[in-house]
Amino acid sequence: MNFNDIIELVKKELEQISLRYNNYSNYVDKNDLFSEMILHLWQEWKCKKFDNKTKSYIIQSCYFYLRNYLRINEDKYKILSLDDSVNDDGLTVKDTISDNSVPMLDVVEYDMVFQKIVNNGLSRIEKEIYKLIYNEYTVREIGKKLNISHTMVVKHKKNILKKVSKYYDFLLV
Repeated sequence: MNFNDIIELVKKELEQISLRYNNYSNYVDKNDLFSEMILHLWQEWKCKKFDNKTKSYIIQSCYFYLRNYLRINEDKYKILSLDDSVNDDGLTVKDTISDNSVPMLDVVEYDMVFQKIVNNGLSRIEKEIYKLIYNEYTVREIGKKLNISHTMVVKHKKNILKKVSKYYDFLLV
């Protein structure tokens, strides 16, 4: 029996099983579950484990595989609150979700540039200043926050621009 014949033979029952377990987990839907069973069928079929097996045997094999899959993967998922921190800087899940005011591609590109700049030979104080500039603090606010004069902030800012300008010409505008 070829693989397509096996799928046609058990498709309806596998769809019913995936629908039944659709609410079992908040992380996968019925299409994911159905796909997992089809993948299991494929692997078993390649190993010729379904030769001379009944329809019932094949369905039970998929059913037990799916139950085991859900049990094993259940603890790999973690529910996050929108207020949970996602990194050491205190960035929350809510902060990472786009508000659609800026196209997502622009946000991702800007964040990549930010990470390249921060990881490109800046000193500790320059990184802190750059992060505050990135978060739209003024020069005076940065000075107060870091307990340094605003003129030192300006000097560090110029040094940051000098270091990264060789890679990012648009920053000199």
